[in-house]
Amino acid sequence: MTMTLSSTLTDTELLTPEAFLKKLSEEKHLIKQSRFIAPRLGQSGFGQFEVQYKHPIFRPVFDCDP
Repeated sequence: MTMTLSSTLTDTELLTPEAFLKKLSEEKHLIKQSRFIAPRLGQSGFGQFEVQYKHPIFRPVFDCDP
């Protein structure tokens, strides 16, 4: 059985605080810069981190269409 995965090339990504801390501890050498994006007033959660990578990376694209 052959399975094909779609992916996209990106140099910027939005991460949750948990995902950002994990990425920072495991792949700090890939990160060019990052900035915190505070949640909007009344929005749940703790905000996000915008991470810019030194080089573009591939990220999987999950389509629900068969």
